[in-house]
Amino acid sequence: MAEQVQLTGTVLGAPASTTDSTFPASAVNIPFTLNPPQKTFNVAAGGFPINLNSPAAFVAIPGIGGVVGPVTQAQLLYGRVSTPMRFRLTYLGDATPYVSYVGGIFIIEADPSSPITLFEVRGSGTLEFYATGVV
Repeated sequence: MAEQVQLTGTVLGAPASTTDSTFPASAVNIPFTLNPPQKTFNVAAGGFPINLNSPAAFVAIPGIGGVVGPVTQAQLLYGRVSTPMRFRLTYLGDATPYVSYVGGIFIIEADPSSPITLFEVRGSGTLEFYATGVV
């Protein structure tokens, strides 16, 4: 049975305080959601924080990819870190691992034809993650 995941939020950029003499006095307000707004999935992993202590090497995150978890092909990955870390993602059909330097929130909607097959992290601190996809 397929389940659904959705994400709603707003990016808001504005001066700390707005007055008649503050420039710029305008704000940027960008709503965002997933594409499509509700994604179906068959399996999920994560939803809880884990503590990492691997400053020198990447470690596979349990639950995502191949032999380490139920989500063998992640189409949505959310991550949030307490300290700067490196994320390494590998995609179906591409053996090149891609590294992102993350200092807070990380959200990716993978192309359904090239889902994430391995999620690795390097760093020390707390990682909160959630991934949805297929077995």
